[in-house]
Amino acid sequence: MKTTLILALGLFYSLNVFPQDWAPIGAVWHYDEQFAFSGDIDYIKFESVKDTTVLGKLCKKITKRHRLYCYNRAEYEIMYSSNDTVYFYDVDFNGFQILYDFSAGIGDSWGILLKDVNDTSDIDSLQISVDSTDTTTINGNQLKRLFVTYSFVGEMFQNSYQGIIIQSVGDIAYMFNFPFNDGVVCDMNYSDGIRCYEDSVLGLYLFMPPIPCDAVAVGITE
Repeated sequence: MKTTLILALGLFYSLNVFPQDWAPIGAVWHYDEQFAFSGDIDYIKFESVKDTTVLGKLCKKITKRHRLYCYNRAEYEIMYSSNDTVYFYDVDFNGFQILYDFSAGIGDSWGILLKDVNDTSDIDSLQISVDSTDTTTINGNQLKRLFVTYSFVGEMFQNSYQGIIIQSVGDIAYMFNFPFNDGVVCDMNYSDGIRCYEDSVLGLYLFMPPIPCDAVAVGITE
């Protein structure tokens, strides 16, 4: 038993795997922001700023530089993690839903309920299914990566699309990679993928080098 424990601990440290709670205080996400009818480029910033208790759960409050209207989310997020699963508070249902399940393996799935922004009595569903998994290295740290299929089912619209979700970072397209408004095309601002992630454990990692985390450009054309 002692030998097995020593070997397990040695493997753990040799891989530099750092299990940590979701969104430690000070964690920052930067996403690339695009606009439907403009060549302007801006950035979206999320930051974990404090602990808070909601419905008996110790959570993190995540503020935003500004809202993205194409994703129909609140001005700030309330989230917590437990046993490799990340939960978010959904004001529409006054409860928590699973956003990511990093314990999931190939063939596993979880679901999210969504209300149509034009008809709140209409409840849609988003199923996230794991197609494959591996690990990726960020600043020497091994993190689990999920390759998933999002399957959206609405009253008037169905759609599926692929996603990549990284432990501690989230979906690399956007933290809340949800379809907009039952399939209606959004003509406002939207995320074009993660630029940077930083926290006190993993450090700073650039997903779009050499673009700076807070780069802004005006009047870009083809």
